[in-house]
Amino acid sequence: MVDLVLTLHAVATISMVGVIWYVQLVHYPLMALVGNGNFPKFESEHQRRTTWVVAPLMLTEAATAVTLLFFPDAVSEKLRAF
Repeated sequence: MVDLVLTLHAVATISMVGVIWYVQLVHYPLMALVGNGNFPKFESEHQRRTTWVVAPLMLTEAATAVTLLFFPDAVSEKLRAF
């Protein structure tokens, strides 16, 4: 079970890192091109759509992190073997 939880945690974390880099390097700079008139609608839609991408990853990260807290010895053993 610890293997599965560690794997899910790693996948969610690595995926979030990818999303963060994409947003920082591509998406946020493009916001400057939207213009003041359309920005409120754009930002609202941006938040709505982003939530669908990041919420499952963040919830997976949180749930697996809390789960791993209950198995500190097993986690330490796995990480030492890694």
